[in-house]
Amino acid sequence: MAEFDRVVWNPRERPLSSDSNREASYTEMTLRAALAALTTPRMNASSPAAKAPTPSGFLGDGLKCYPPDVGTPTILPIAPGLGFWGGVVDAASNIGGVLGVDDTDTFKPLVLSATENITLVPNGTVNDRVDLIEVRYRRELLNPTAVEQLDPGSGVFLPNTVNKTLTWELSGQQGTVTEPALSTAYIGYKVGIPSGAPVPPTLTPGYIPLAYFRMFALSAGFSNPFQISDERRLLTPYGMQTVSIVVSIPLGVGGEVLLGFDGPPGFEPPAFTHTSPVVNNTLFVAFTLHNPPLGVGDFVSGNRVTFNVEMLSFADDQYPVIVGRSCTLLPLLGPTGIGTILNFSFNAIILKTLVAAIDPALLLIPHQNPTVFRITLNYW
Repeated sequence: MAEFDRVVWNPRERPLSSDSNREASYTEMTLRAALAALTTPRMNASSPAAKAPTPSGFLGDGLKCYPPDVGTPTILPIAPGLGFWGGVVDAASNIGGVLGVDDTDTFKPLVLSATENITLVPNGTVNDRVDLIEVRYRRELLNPTAVEQLDPGSGVFLPNTVNKTLTWELSGQQGTVTEPALSTAYIGYKVGIPSGAPVPPTLTPGYIPLAYFRMFALSAGFSNPFQISDERRLLTPYGMQTVSIVVSIPLGVGGEVLLGFDGPPGFEPPAFTHTSPVVNNTLFVAFTLHNPPLGVGDFVSGNRVTFNVEMLSFADDQYPVIVGRSCTLLPLLGPTGIGTILNFSFNAIILKTLVAAIDPALLLIPHQNPTVFRITLNYW
């Protein structure tokens, strides 16, 4: 059967459990196929076709690993939500011997219905360590339930216990191993090897990464929220994402105010710095997105992200002109954390718009009042 096909029950037809099971199986297959078609980007710049196989990814902050709270620095929470593992060659029919309970789609659900808390393994050594949270999909027939089932020999319904739920639920399905051991639990916490130059643990075959994080020497938990790297790729329409930031930049150093931030769930709010426009009346603005869900495996610094800066308000007698925009992606392992930090910057040359009391050559004046900028990021 193809997507959107239905199992039809005709009037006075003898009911079959396999028909009911197939109806549910193909409804689920259609839903997954529609989500995959909506969220898959194009193959590449030269081909208009969709990328194949369908990439894996997550909806919003689903299964995002957050830094531990200050009060519980040894507990790393994983947010509830949904993800999908794309391109999985694993078709199963009549699961558990039950006719019509099928899973033939290659887009497999990753389901976490409640916050999953990971207890961190302390690092008692004098070297840093990098750990990994990884995940694989679960597909199990369970929930034993007492029912009456027809005995074909006698034609009598007899009591029996059968499994009634096909689940993808990952809650409570966690386990911890130490590199180079392989994870076996559906949510795997892999502890790395301490080193003067620590490297991330190897990904267990059949898993996808959720996050890497650095455990500092002689520590039991987190002391810096930037110790963690979000390795998830977000599932958005055709793989394209937009982030909008509105910030007020005042005179002098410091005092930036974030007025608005809009983007897919899972993005951390940006951090800002700026310099006072002393030399050539140029304002230098830098902002940082920590821990962005980029899907680092296929993201290369700067070549799949663009950003634009526009002014929403400025003093009546000045007009900032934006020049010198740049974007960089920090390496995976930074000196104080795990990395995956996007840095953006731009210069704003402050021009005088009135003709009185101006430099006739440069039309420059000192920066006077806060200027509100809107920064729009697009990446794919």
